[in-house]
Amino acid sequence: MITSQRQLEAAQKQLILLEESLLAPTKKEVPDIIAKSGKAQVKELIDDLQQEIAQSTILGHPYKIS
Repeated sequence: MITSQRQLEAAQKQLILLEESLLAPTKKEVPDIIAKSGKAQVKELIDDLQQEIAQSTILGHPYKIS
């Protein structure tokens, strides 16, 4: 749970990094099944982080998403 402005900012930065990693090309030596499962895990982390960010703003915390 995000309980401060600092945590919200850190979550936003992490979200950007995770989204960028989804766009990064897969290394040729990585088997397809590993690449797909890795991307699925990253997508799950993104979803979880987005929900936490949304929860912190929906609950009326004074944190602003920049």
